[in-house]
Amino acid sequence: MRKPTAKHLVDAGHSVTVWSHNSEKTNRFAKKHGCALGRTPANVAQKSQISFLCMGDTPMPREAILGEAGLTQEDIAFCHVRTAKNGKA
Repeated sequence: MRKPTAKHLVDAGHSVTVWSHNSEKTNRFAKKHGCALGRTPANVAQKSQISFLCMGDTPMPREAILGEAGLTQEDIAFCHVRTAKNGKA
C-alpha cells in the first residue's frame, strides 16, 4: 500500500508490517513510524490478518502475489489496488 495509507493505519493504532522491492525506502518508513519489516510478501502475510498491495502496472504485482515468495504462499486475505497511468483505469 502507499505510504499515506500505511501511516493512517499506524496513526489509528494498528500494527503494520511493510515490505517493498525498495528496501531502503521501506526501512526508512518502518523506522520513522514504528512498523515491522517483512522480508518478502509471504513473510508479511505470515505476520498479518490481511495484506494490502498498491502497485503500478508492472510485472511486480504478479510476482508479489504469485511468485515464489508471494502472498499466495500463505493462507491470507489480500487486496490489490492497481494504479493506472495517466489517471486512466
